[in-house]
Amino acid sequence: MSRRTAAEFARYLRTETAGGMVLLGATAVALLWANSPWRGSYESLKALTAGPLSIEDWAKDGLLALFFFVAGLELKRELVVGELSKLKAAVSVGTNPTFSGRERRVEAFVLDVDEDFYGQRVGLDFIARLRDMERFDSVQGLIDQMHADVARAREVLAD
Repeated sequence: MSRRTAAEFARYLRTETAGGMVLLGATAVALLWANSPWRGSYESLKALTAGPLSIEDWAKDGLLALFFFVAGLELKRELVVGELSKLKAAVSVGTNPTFSGRERRVEAFVLDVDEDFYGQRVGLDFIARLRDMERFDSVQGLIDQMHADVARAREVLAD
């Protein structure tokens, strides 16, 4: 194998889908082999022992344990630095003029999370400004606009 081919193969394996493609390919080969005229050699391979376990037991127990270990590491990475590390929110910065407010406040409606964040310190990254602060003639008008703001925030944050 040339260095260039080895480097390309290594680059391919570093992509997010490479592991899934290798697993899918190995599964397809195993299914074809197990259901082919050579199924006897497949059964013989499963019965071979490697240490205290058969190849079949290693595949069932050892690889399953490895899978959950790797899946746990990936989940932790996503929670710490990935897409799951940042909650999405619609944020209002203003004085609540509908209620004759005078003190400037920052209020965040966290999307898709049923948790109470009151009294907790959070960091905010402002992505886009949706509209200016305005006074509404009724509480229902404010609520309707808040629903529209949340829908618009979902659109903006989906990009």
